[in-house]
Amino acid sequence: MKSKANAGRFVKLENQLVFVLSVASLFEWKKSAMKCHIQSISRFAVAVALCLVGFAGPASGQEASPKQVSPERSHSLKKELKSFEKYIGTWVIDGGWKNGDRLWAKNEYSVGMNGNFVEARTYAKNEHGKAYQRYLTIWRFNKDKGAVESHGFTYDGSVDVNETEIDGSGDGHPVFRSKWQQADGSYIKQEVQLIDDLSYSWKVWTSGDGEQWERIMDGVWKKQVKESKVDAEPKKK
Repeated sequence: MKSKANAGRFVKLENQLVFVLSVASLFEWKKSAMKCHIQSISRFAVAVALCLVGFAGPASGQEASPKQVSPERSHSLKKELKSFEKYIGTWVIDGGWKNGDRLWAKNEYSVGMNGNFVEARTYAKNEHGKAYQRYLTIWRFNKDKGAVESHGFTYDGSVDVNETEIDGSGDGHPVFRSKWQQADGSYIKQEVQLIDDLSYSWKVWTSGDGEQWERIMDGVWKKQVKESKVDAEPKKK
């Protein structure tokens, strides 16, 4: 099956990782392949940054509940989400899909509410080149299922929930995997894995039957690091 024909079948590419953690993960497809770079953003990722819940002080004469934690002390992720730690921050991809369409996107990952959530805001560019928020993805550990799951929110108001597999059995960094079925019956799967502290790989495949897969993305996200005052070039007098 040719890549362009495959890409034309997709209405949405939602939720994946990654990371992605995701995942990302934090990642929809437009039926016109010429606009794929505008509409196609992974939800893995991944993704960021809802405001942490503020600490509500105790009423007069009452002691604070031990479950209430000040936001200043709530930046560490819970153990089930520790694999997301190195993704916290801002990442950008500036590349293209396998069919040649360009892609620019930005993921902003942050820790949410006492370390119980990983949040990602994903930005794309419209036809005028202006960035806008397209997705919000929130990962949590579902105790009942014993699995990490992502809750994906899209700018059109749609919401979906998918499980994220975190495979740490290899020699390198953990691999974040997710797979889901599209409304048209086709399938999408993706993998996200750190290359080093400043980059992670993002691979995406598509399938019409869930058996035979074609890779449509093999890209790298780069972490955006603020220039320190020490490294910054001194201003000319």
